[in-house]
Amino acid sequence: MIWAEKYSPKKFTELLFSTSVHFESLKWIKDWCLDSPILVLAGPTGHSKSLLVKILANMTNRRLFFLTSHSFKSEKYAYVASNIRSLKNEERLILIEDVDDSLIRELTKNKKKYKVPIVITLPDKYNSLLNNQDFYVLEVKKLTTNLVLKRINEISKSENISFNQKDLLNFIEKSNCDLRSILNTLQVYKRCVNLSKIKIKN
Repeated sequence: MIWAEKYSPKKFTELLFSTSVHFESLKWIKDWCLDSPILVLAGPTGHSKSLLVKILANMTNRRLFFLTSHSFKSEKYAYVASNIRSLKNEERLILIEDVDDSLIRELTKNKKKYKVPIVITLPDKYNSLLNNQDFYVLEVKKLTTNLVLKRINEISKSENISFNQKDLLNFIEKSNCDLRSILNTLQVYKRCVNLSKIKIKN
């Protein structure tokens, strides 16, 4: 199994953030009503924005729809967004990842049509189109190197592999604290080490 999935947080309390963005997001979904703004999670890649939304959906018993800007504009998902519940009486939550400016304009224009909570993700919060009451912007700040280092060391212990701490810290910084990318790289490294050991034995 891919480490990024194997060690992905499964519970709200396991989420790793530098700020209280997950608690603020939880409050938003619990307080959500038809007049609520669209939630914007703005931050770097590999910092659990989509994972946070997935866990929020599970916590609030909502069916989650993962969409792109293109798919959201389709007639099928426009219908999903304009109906509070499905035929199975399921409450919904829509996540649109890495939206473009045209969709932000469309969301603003048609905000009153949407009857389900919508979350969008962006790489940063600096978009003038978000400066209105239709959006609630939460910044997902870059993880600190120490937080990532601690998490990597916990995983390394579970995988029975060790790294030079200075080299590991340097690698984390060069990877921009992208935990998902770091885990993928370290998993490949472990496989290479294991293959080398097998060749030596043979």
